[in-house]
Amino acid sequence: MSIAAWVAHRPSPACASIRGQGKPNIPRPRILPVRESDCLVAELRGLDLRYVSTKFSDYTKTPFFQDPGPATDEAWEALMAGMLIRVTAEELSPANQSSILLPQDSNQLAWLGVYHDLHCINTLRRWIHRDYYHPNLTGAEFNKFQAHTSHCLDMLRQTVQCHADAYLMTFRWTDSEPKPAFNPAMPRRTCVDFDLMRQSLKPRFVGLEEIQGLKNPLMNQGM
Repeated sequence: MSIAAWVAHRPSPACASIRGQGKPNIPRPRILPVRESDCLVAELRGLDLRYVSTKFSDYTKTPFFQDPGPATDEAWEALMAGMLIRVTAEELSPANQSSILLPQDSNQLAWLGVYHDLHCINTLRRWIHRDYYHPNLTGAEFNKFQAHTSHCLDMLRQTVQCHADAYLMTFRWTDSEPKPAFNPAMPRRTCVDFDLMRQSLKPRFVGLEEIQGLKNPLMNQGM
């Protein structure tokens, strides 16, 4: 089974030990086998995926959604550092993919889907604060950014549906709302150790200088 198929259908490490301890009349979720024809996913050699118990934090307590400014931007830059990586043609082959060639070693340019998702979240954050990040837009520029944010929103929608997070969320009563309100108290989650994963990608990082040296063969470079 491919790495991607195993990840999608593995028992959750935090929950596997208590499976079957519930009431016998409650059926367990069915995990259907993956068809080989559906496993069109690139596989990266040396990618470390370890799962750890994680407590989510409220947005007010993270550096990523504070008021727009240098500190918030630096947090995002650090989070996105190393997002562009080099991959081989053989690694892209299972997904029938190809990409731009990198002149240094003839590998190809890529990024993990998680980094595209983070890029989209940051794009939406910047669009919310467009008076700060995109002041004095022309009509054409506004339409371009609007299309980009729509793309990001729908890509995130599809990603969320693809992963179909099955953790249960709860509700509570408050003294200010007549209807049930979302309970912000989150359960612990089983998550990829993001720092370990990123560390394992370090040998593949593509630097800014190499990116800036790429030339588009479809454009007249003399113009």
